[in-house]
Amino acid sequence: MTGRERRHVTVAAAQVSGRFFDPGRAVDRLLESMTRASAQGVELLVLPECYIGGYPYWRGHVTVKQETELGARLCESAVRVSGPEVQAIAAHARSVGMSVVVGANERDERPGSSTAYNSVLAFTPDEGFIGARRKLVPTHTERAYWGNGDARDVRTFSMPVGEVGSLICYEHHMLTARLAMALLGEEIHCALWPGYWQTVSHIADKKPGPTVTDAEIDAVVRNYAMSSQNFVVSANALLLQDDIPSDLREVLGYNLARGGSSVVDSSGRYLVPPRFDEECLVVATLDFWDRALTKSYLDTVGHYARWDLFDLRVSGRSLTADPPGTGTRLPAVPPAPPTPTPTPTRDIEAARPAASEQRTGSATDAPRPAPAPEDAGESTVL
Repeated sequence: MTGRERRHVTVAAAQVSGRFFDPGRAVDRLLESMTRASAQGVELLVLPECYIGGYPYWRGHVTVKQETELGARLCESAVRVSGPEVQAIAAHARSVGMSVVVGANERDERPGSSTAYNSVLAFTPDEGFIGARRKLVPTHTERAYWGNGDARDVRTFSMPVGEVGSLICYEHHMLTARLAMALLGEEIHCALWPGYWQTVSHIADKKPGPTVTDAEIDAVVRNYAMSSQNFVVSANALLLQDDIPSDLREVLGYNLARGGSSVVDSSGRYLVPPRFDEECLVVATLDFWDRALTKSYLDTVGHYARWDLFDLRVSGRSLTADPPGTGTRLPAVPPAPPTPTPTPTRDIEAARPAASEQRTGSATDAPRPAPAPEDAGESTVL
């Protein structure tokens, strides 16, 4: 290879058992994982959906009364982006020199609100906490526990390792969300899941754990990598029996948390295949020359795209228009009439406090680290 310096990044998924309704304990385990990962040269660490606070694995298996009570406990234990848990992760990210992406139950900052969101929190070693994004649409009965994200949550994060994007569980089936990540310049994708499962009779019939056939997440993460030509770090939840509160053990009928974390290259091949039923760091070194080769053959936001035919807009803003400074090309067909701007439905948006704005503040570019050694992917048992 000639020209630009060859680029390598070491990444890991931390497959660590979480704690229900105990964000402080979960963060302590996260900080321990960051320290272990740092010793292995990891530059980006990824943790699964709702690692902080817990996922409602009881959904569909409790009464409405129980659902309401458990939903209140989930919301009360959710973290705020201005809170001490986020500050602790930010400080440790600076201390160990690592970027972190972690799933969390996030509490709304607006005065009077008691709504939680299924969120991704992002940190860099230079700036600490750089922002969050909320799941755009909670899936099925998840809507009893979390609010919807909005246009501000269609975003990526600029980190020292590159442009990092993240989607949560069934957001990976939202075609426009996937395309938006690619059009925003995503290079490394963090896929956050509540576990791993086999699809049995139909999409809602899930059997937890490893399988050689009909593994939904296997199909999703490998297809995501190839269709976007990006690396994928898949962080899949693990829940050990000792970490389940005694009053929940009889109602977690939807417990899918068997692990299954993996790392996939830009051609859809496993650098590290899924690991199950153990706490571990799933570590791999990404070689960006591999991504350049994939893009040379198939660039779905470049030479293998037809932006003269298709346009993706987020709240009226085109993600497929010519970048600034490239000039304007005449369209091949007459443009469609402009879509009227919808009337705002939330008059209090302008009154969001500064901490909430920080949730979606744009991340800034940071210098790239020195290339990491060309290590083979591996899993390290904690």
